[in-house]
Amino acid sequence: MLGKISRTAGHLYCTLALYLASLLIELIDFLIRKLVTIVTAVTGIENKKPKPWIQTFSTEPVWTEKNFLDEQSMLDRADFPIKHADLLEKCKAVLRTQFGCEKPELLAEDFLFIFPVVGPLPKAEFIEAFSSFKVEEAFPGSANFFGFNLDPMEPNRVWFFSRSVV
Repeated sequence: MLGKISRTAGHLYCTLALYLASLLIELIDFLIRKLVTIVTAVTGIENKKPKPWIQTFSTEPVWTEKNFLDEQSMLDRADFPIKHADLLEKCKAVLRTQFGCEKPELLAEDFLFIFPVVGPLPKAEFIEAFSSFKVEEAFPGSANFFGFNLDPMEPNRVWFFSRSVV
């Protein structure tokens, strides 16, 4: 019986200790974040990144059967102002010029490079950063771009594949 009480007391103590430690960590985290916010505001060191772009064109889904989109019907109904063939060609032109780095006028003035680890980068920062990568030196051979398709649900988006061969 004494062993059960001892184990129960041990469990309660450990639970209480972990709970209090968790509260203390949350309090410290809260205080540090507030302090960083104050220092950032006072010193003006805040990095003002542009807000990510929001999808502005979309097409309501039309199905040929359950779970299968009627791609052609959706693309025909799309209200994006650039014609399908022209959009595919614009995409290829950007690829031909090292993602627009060799011909920056191909990229919109409000261009943003958004990637899970990097960015968002505005046009000038993207061109500066990407131009320095020397992708063709790092990955000699052919990128082998293929399978260019318009997204039926986001008609301003082009999807394609690349299978590099060294």
